[in-house]
Amino acid sequence: MDVEEIIAMWKKESANSNKYIKLIGKVAVNYISTHQEEADKITADLTLNGCMDFLRERARKNQLGNVGVATLDDLYDYFHFGGKVPTILSDEDIGDIGIHAKPIPAPEPAAPKPTAKRVNLSMDDLF
Repeated sequence: MDVEEIIAMWKKESANSNKYIKLIGKVAVNYISTHQEEADKITADLTLNGCMDFLRERARKNQLGNVGVATLDDLYDYFHFGGKVPTILSDEDIGDIGIHAKPIPAPEPAAPKPTAKRVNLSMDDLF
């Protein structure tokens, strides 16, 4: 498949899907648009819905308590992308799907703890 066919396939699939499939599609289309040399890795069976199922399974495997997490690394694994995963998606990357990723500011450094002054007293000083 060539890049245009892949992008058309993913855009068609995401058109009437939920916001999570749209996000997967947006990330996948953005990646393949900038890394066209990897188009030969994409086959017709690598769908956005298939990716969502893959991400659910990865999250289930990574589950701790009632919380499971899948990351963009897992999305890249599903599509066999070889590039570097972005650490933060901008609003432009995400688009209008209702999710806005903002960097979390680093916490303010804690104020230094006051140190106690040492006093040397003898028993004679107390009486």
